[in-house]
Amino acid sequence: MSLSRDLGIASRFFLAPINTGLAYLGTPTDHFVRFHKERSGHKIGVAYIGNVAVAEQYRTNDGTAVLRRDNLDVWSGLARIISNQGSVPGIQLACKVAPAESQRSWKCLDRQEFIRRTSLFLSEISRERILQTCEQFVVAAALASEAGFRVAQIHAAHGYLLALLLNRVINKRSDEFGDGLHALARISNGIASKASGLTLDVRISILDGLEEADEERRYRAGQMRRLADIGYRIISLSAGMYDVDRRMIYPGRAQGQRVYVPDALAMAVSCPATLWNVAGNLGPIADLETQEPNNLTFAIGRPLIADPEFVEKSLSHRHEEIVRCVFSGHCHYFSRGRTQIECGVNPGV
Repeated sequence: MSLSRDLGIASRFFLAPINTGLAYLGTPTDHFVRFHKERSGHKIGVAYIGNVAVAEQYRTNDGTAVLRRDNLDVWSGLARIISNQGSVPGIQLACKVAPAESQRSWKCLDRQEFIRRTSLFLSEISRERILQTCEQFVVAAALASEAGFRVAQIHAAHGYLLALLLNRVINKRSDEFGDGLHALARISNGIASKASGLTLDVRISILDGLEEADEERRYRAGQMRRLADIGYRIISLSAGMYDVDRRMIYPGRAQGQRVYVPDALAMAVSCPATLWNVAGNLGPIADLETQEPNNLTFAIGRPLIADPEFVEKSLSHRHEEIVRCVFSGHCHYFSRGRTQIECGVNPGV
């Protein structure tokens, strides 16, 4: 696809955005930098830095990174390292707000109460605060571009603020933000004026799990087509909300492999000018290298945590050398009451 050529993407396999918990006071530590250096190159097309807050108050935990003017030199060095390793440097910009602290359990026990509480919370956020948050995304994207990142992913999935605005069950606002895409359009337009050289990506959930799946799929498909028309050249597909059912975000053995690939495939066929990216327990990937259409790409998280060379080893058929993810759950550190990412098979993480 032309976008892949324009960006110099060497592979259709991307490092998924991962919140490692390895920052200190918002700034990437040496451990943070090493984690991403090891997971760049090795036939990874775009290497994303995950869950970078656009302002201090939007961090999800004490180890969440924040993109600021005063730590821009660290971010510039990290973008340069990723590029020198042979991957396109990408950064995921995020804003998490919620009516209560995130639960540690994987599944919400009372979805109707979650909907009631969250809908009320979203309705009570002032219009001025949402406008300010949109501008904070724009400022952060401009900083990211200045630092050398070439792709900025706007996090609009998993129950983050923009995801709440996109969810028609939760969003009952009566102002312009009652259309969840309004905020994303403002962000896209703002970035186009301040960082026009940056490729924009948006992470969106195919399903949040709050309504009947087939109906939500149809509704989401309409949103995705509109996103492709308002400046997002890459659309990254996931599913679920952290405070509803994390198994949708991280499908395990019970859910099966390539859960969301059929959805992504359908969108890639229907919108060939957009680069589509899909995550969610992809399993063996060698056969995906030639998957049609060629505007479909794949985000890999847990296998690359376990083995930074997972993609390279898979594509060169060195399968016996792969250190495989065993679904130990250690990388889900917040649910386990830990402060930073761990791995059950790779103690070097």
